[in-house]
Amino acid sequence: MYACEVRVTQEGLKWLGKRLVGLRSRIIKSVRWNQIQGIAAFNQPTWSFDIVSLVLVRSPDRREFVLGEGEPGWRTALASIHSRFGILPGWENVVRHPPGALNWITLWGHAPPPQSECWHCGATIPARHETSTHCRSCGTTARWPVPDV
Repeated sequence: MYACEVRVTQEGLKWLGKRLVGLRSRIIKSVRWNQIQGIAAFNQPTWSFDIVSLVLVRSPDRREFVLGEGEPGWRTALASIHSRFGILPGWENVVRHPPGALNWITLWGHAPPPQSECWHCGATIPARHETSTHCRSCGTTARWPVPDV
């Protein structure tokens, strides 16, 4: 099992995984600054609290890299992203409200919201238009997609 940490480099961001039992760490994934085609922010509802997260969309394969506010390195990475892409502060309050909702916003470039599928009835739930985590078709709790970590 690995504990993850985000590191800022001149080339981009690297997610380092460190074995919980050992001392060695390795690069789990990385994205270069010049590969990023879009940045979005969203609120990731959990059972007891919400986590503000960023999604970096890489071109040309559209792979998504997620950075959550609880991860080690969040503040440093956030400061680098703000300065490099000209993103103004204040978006975090927009993403946090209303609580429990996905609240997807594109901060820079092209980063369309994910869609989810209800685990109970299979209905497609467009994340941008949902204000709760319940399926409008059958009323059960929807399973929001967690982008590639």
